[in-house]
Amino acid sequence: MYEVKRVEAQSLHSEMKTFAFDSSPDFRHGLQSGYSVKKTFFSTPILRSITPDANVVRDRSEITLGFSMYDTPRQRRKRAFSYYISATVLNTLHVLSDEKRQLISPKKLLKYDNLEEIDEGALT
Repeated sequence: MYEVKRVEAQSLHSEMKTFAFDSSPDFRHGLQSGYSVKKTFFSTPILRSITPDANVVRDRSEITLGFSMYDTPRQRRKRAFSYYISATVLNTLHVLSDEKRQLISPKKLLKYDNLEEIDEGALT
């Protein structure tokens, strides 16, 4: 198991604090109790495998990264913070292969009439 060294933890803490303070001067000066930002990136991934007789199907990916920093009750007269970091990946399939169809529960297939007529994004 990897343990984070104190120097690494202090460096990461310092970088996150600098990022939040540079992005929000009001948070730096204590006029706000927190700062939060989310960024979303869209891409069309490279196909994992293409056989000579396969149709090229493009899937879309959406990656959302989030960062939040909030004031917490003061400890030892110093300003203390809580940090939250998140990452979400969403893949959209234009065509559902037989292999991927088998990953869907029979109950869900029944609910959506074997996916014959399904609204876009219903299985997200």
